[in-house]
Parts: sequence; C-alpha cells; structure tokens
Amino acid sequence: MIRGALWEAAQGMRWLHDDQLYKGEYRTFEECIEQRYGCSRHYAYALIAAAEMWERGVPIDNARQAAALFTVLDERAEKVSQILARWD
Repeated sequence: MIRGALWEAAQGMRWLHDDQLYKGEYRTFEECIEQRYGCSRHYAYALIAAAEMWERGVPIDNARQAAALFTVLDERAEKVSQILARWD
C-alpha cells in the first residue's frame, strides 16, 4: 500500500486540484503543476487517482497502479450507470 511521501504527495495533489488552490497564481491546474512542481499532467492525475483509490480501500503500491485501477473502475461505473438508466 502507498505510504509516507507518496501518500502525502497524492493527498496534496488532490487538495490542490479539488480545492483549486492554484487559482490566483496560475490559470490552470496543469500550468501550476508543470511550472511550480515540474510535474507532468499525467503523473499529477496518477497521484490524484492514488489518493482516491486509497480512500476507497483499494490496496495499491504506486501511482501508476492507481491510475490504471481508477480508469477501469470509472469505465465500469459508467457502464453500470447506462444499464441502470435503461431500467428507469
């Protein structure tokens, strides 16, 4: 499971994104992470996915694994939503 510095980075990136803490200094989240942290957009969103997976109780070891799992879960959630919408 992710711990320590990776967990802190994942939570920090999520707060920065979700609470829009970059506003005022940067126009976009992507601009902020690239200029301030030297971080790629892809890696930043992988960290955010890691934080979300951890909170869902999914055992993960790294940000790359979290991003892959998050994509699969989102795709399944969308398919389930479409099926349920047909029943209404």
